[in-house]
Amino acid sequence: MDKGSSMRTLLWESDLLMWKQPAVTGAVFGCFNCFFLAVFYWDLSLVPFICNIFTLVLMAGGAVRYAAPQSSADHSIEILSQDAIKVAVESISKILNVVSQKVRDVVLWTQAEATFMAFGLLQLIRVATPYCSLLPVIWFVGNLLLSVPYACEANREQLEKHCRPYLDKALTFKAELMAKVPKYTDVVKE
Repeated sequence: MDKGSSMRTLLWESDLLMWKQPAVTGAVFGCFNCFFLAVFYWDLSLVPFICNIFTLVLMAGGAVRYAAPQSSADHSIEILSQDAIKVAVESISKILNVVSQKVRDVVLWTQAEATFMAFGLLQLIRVATPYCSLLPVIWFVGNLLLSVPYACEANREQLEKHCRPYLDKALTFKAELMAKVPKYTDVVKE
């Protein structure tokens, strides 16, 4: 198993991205889009926006405390069960482990192809950011991330039927090109 497959496995087996709980994924999808629409169309800055939200929450909490004292902090409320917290922490730790492994491989040049891709992507972002705002790009990628895995899984047979010949042709072309590139050991004889 190559090292990139663990990241793909993590993405394709994610309950959130595969819409196994449609209410939760729909809420995340809706909040994601509402946040970006608010930031983009109302020209909100992130830090003041978050500060205003928390200020509103504090004011609402004060109003609840004085308007309905019986429902105030005297009662403990369990927002998440221990099982839900355990599952969330395990999921987050699994994601962090895979991401840290991938970052380490890229930074330490364990996978030269991934390092060159990261280098190229960083240079592309550096050149493109003066001309294109990064916010719409992040919004677009986030929407793709929340919708494409489920759509691909739901239509796997059609994708295999229509896209597999083109993918095989592209992979064959890549293999032919890579075969023409001399290896370091072929060029330098010690």
